[in-house]
Amino acid sequence: MKKKKFAIIALAALLVPSVAARQPQRGYRGFVDAEWSRYSRRLTDYGGWHENHWGVSTVHGYQVMPELFVGAGAALNRNAWLGSWYPRLFADVRTDLKLGIFTPFADLRAGWTLTSDAGFYFSPTVGYRFNWGRKFGINLGAGITVQSVKYYDGYYDDSWYDPVTGEFDTGYIQANTVRSAKCTFTLRLGFDF
Repeated sequence: MKKKKFAIIALAALLVPSVAARQPQRGYRGFVDAEWSRYSRRLTDYGGWHENHWGVSTVHGYQVMPELFVGAGAALNRNAWLGSWYPRLFADVRTDLKLGIFTPFADLRAGWTLTSDAGFYFSPTVGYRFNWGRKFGINLGAGITVQSVKYYDGYYDDSWYDPVTGEFDTGYIQANTVRSAKCTFTLRLGFDF
């Protein structure tokens, strides 16, 4: 019962400032976001796996008009399954709408992941902006992230021994480099100033 009351109070605290919905004003605007992405792959013979990606990002730019923001940003993400970190640089275009008291937004990030095995990065999201005071907002968004990745596809030939000739082969690995697009579901929570 206490959890339910706390959830209602927390939701009301977020909604109260959004009643007086305001469009962002022309000029500098910055964002700080935390994000989570999940990639799931199902393999027919071996089951499947899930990868969770966590990260933080910051975007800075210019609010051209109340409905259009253009900027650039950087992110640092971690693949929890592999335990590796990867930085990203990207351009960001965002539109903030005002529909009565509601303030939805759409955001598009496109850029590059700065690791040897990754490449192009593309992430559209849609969400809701909760106005918090005159210049701050809390943003909650959901979308997808498409990432170009490089992996090695190969097979292993077992070693063999021929008792007649006495020949022995230790086997070898045949690997081909393959580039593919990985698509993940993404959630972002952050604030703008």
